[in-house]
Amino acid sequence: RSVPMGMAGLTLGNGLLEIDSDRNPLPDLAESWEVSQDAKQWVFRLRQGVTFHNGKTLEPADVIYSIRRHLLAESTSSVKALLQNIEQIRADGPRNVAITLKEGNADLHVVLSLYNTVIVPDGFTDFANFVGTGPYVLKAFRPGIRFYAERNPNYWKPDRAWVDAVEVIFISDANARTNALMSGQVHAIDQVDQKIAARLAT
Repeated sequence: RSVPMGMAGLTLGNGLLEIDSDRNPLPDLAESWEVSQDAKQWVFRLRQGVTFHNGKTLEPADVIYSIRRHLLAESTSSVKALLQNIEQIRADGPRNVAITLKEGNADLHVVLSLYNTVIVPDGFTDFANFVGTGPYVLKAFRPGIRFYAERNPNYWKPDRAWVDAVEVIFISDANARTNALMSGQVHAIDQVDQKIAARLAT
């Protein structure tokens, strides 16, 4: 179920870019980027002053590690195929990450905005206790059952994270999801059956 996991991923972390409601790419952890005319060479300039939930400062090594882990032989990442066009990824100075592609891809920035590609600290492997740069800090996670996070007091975006805590409950049964919404047990649900969408709107 990609929607709840996407919500969880972007609640805890950030990608290099984000996509707005009009499908335009916006800066996120990368404050700017440049792309060659053939779309093979990309350079992302990292934002300064961003820290992970564990206090570590964001550096190019974190971005390089986060992207490379999807490309490992043993990786089962859902974005592995989308990233296999990468020929090289390296630091280009203290704030820049340079990516060279085998073939031009004008949509690389879209891939790097997906929830799967949020940036984690260099060498990080304990994903059950996720550490990111996002607006909320993970406090509890039971895969497929519940996710709970509290507001990150050091979040770098002033226009986000308005509530003190966020809880995502994974409800696989469509009827149970609908009943939870109608009874006020949850504030929102995904994958609403079109047959009852109008009823829920009243």
